[in-house]
Amino acid sequence: MKSWFKIIMLVFSAVSLLSGCSEADERRHPLYIKAMQDRQAGNGKDAAEKLNELLKRRPRSIYTHKLLASVYDEMLNDPASAVYHYKTYLQSMPEASDAEEVKAWLTQAEKRSYEELAIRFGKTAATAEVPENKQVAAPEKEPNTELPAVPESNTANTAENADKNPPLPTADNASGNREIIAARDAEISELKNKLAQYQVRYNAIRQEVEKLRKLRQKPVAVTVPEPANSAVSTGGYRQYKVVAGDTPGGIARKVYGKSSLYYMIMQANPRVDARKLRPGMNLNIPPLPTNKNTVQGNNQ
Repeated sequence: MKSWFKIIMLVFSAVSLLSGCSEADERRHPLYIKAMQDRQAGNGKDAAEKLNELLKRRPRSIYTHKLLASVYDEMLNDPASAVYHYKTYLQSMPEASDAEEVKAWLTQAEKRSYEELAIRFGKTAATAEVPENKQVAAPEKEPNTELPAVPESNTANTAENADKNPPLPTADNASGNREIIAARDAEISELKNKLAQYQVRYNAIRQEVEKLRKLRQKPVAVTVPEPANSAVSTGGYRQYKVVAGDTPGGIARKVYGKSSLYYMIMQANPRVDARKLRPGMNLNIPPLPTNKNTVQGNNQ
């Protein structure tokens, strides 16, 4: 009887564990929750370790890729890793409500990654201006591949003469040298063409970044209206009207410039469910504390 009771309890525990930590509900997983706590406390390295461990256990955890990308991008200064996880999230959820916002973050991370590579592997690749669709010219001078003249000699080659004078190149050796030189010239030309393509791509990314900077400089009074009876300078709360596609992190990035401060908005609106934001809903936006220690204390 006791053995049957133990078996039933084990089956019940297994079912509860699987239902509570299913693949579709990864944000309730203990590792995900602890990673969020580490991020709010400013421990980016610990958060990244927990999220990578969660991906090892559940590779299809899509929201984990998004959170890990933001940790690499905003806290660990690792844009290359952030690019990988941003792309994985967009490939898995191309129709997500925040897809356009994530694409903008991806573009910035790609630009930073390219600049770091240019600094690491040479300054020429980052500063050289190469016009579009311009073919790189071939080397002006080709190496001399003419065979040296063979001196006439009527004497027989002895073993001693063979040691002192190495054998002269033959027609087969000259043909092999020509093939090697031609291959090197082709490789150099290909590398120059690739450099030109990378420069064109860099210029395009730089133009996109400039557009984003101009958009950020525009006033946000349309999306973040302020009530007539309050002002930001007095330290009072503001009102934000939710629009389609808004998320807590996206709203925090709009009003504070950093998505990791979304918890301040949720604390100011305790009756609002972060997963059930609807267009037209009004949210209280608390002022950003001027003391950094206050923000860190709230994170903890």
